[in-house]
Amino acid sequence: MEDPVNLNHVAEMVHKQQIASINEFEITHDSSTNTWQVVGSGLQRFAHMTNWSGKFKLQYNG
Repeated sequence: MEDPVNLNHVAEMVHKQQIASINEFEITHDSSTNTWQVVGSGLQRFAHMTNWSGKFKLQYNG
């Protein structure tokens, strides 16, 4: 039988993601493809809770 594996670091990482503020994010720009990337646990959580196909979905008219 194998020794138990300590997964406390995984639980700590999940906890940090769950309590992350929506205001904590990073924006990067890739000039070769002219694309922007916004990364943040709080924003990711918000996106998961958003109904992207609903009547009041977000729209971008760029």
